[in-house]
Amino acid sequence: MNQGSSTEAIQTNIGCPATSAIYFNEAIFETDSSHLCSILQGSSIAYFSVETICESIILQAESFRFVGFSLVKRKGNKPAHILAQVAKQIGDFNL
Repeated sequence: MNQGSSTEAIQTNIGCPATSAIYFNEAIFETDSSHLCSILQGSSIAYFSVETICESIILQAESFRFVGFSLVKRKGNKPAHILAQVAKQIGDFNL
């Protein structure tokens, strides 16, 4: 899994509790990483480097009435890609 995929995993890990905190009980999280998407959908095994993060996402996802993980290529989701680039520049972010 490359650094971009690891960044997306971290963002999703932050996004789960943030989404729940604003009282959404149904969510679809989108990623442009096919490997991350397949891990979160349960059809692939996580690399050691992101295993704990992915386990955390899956555990948090259980609190939603419905949750989905969707693959959206970067070209199809420019706003999300731009936000991901901004998030990379933030650096040390703590909730």
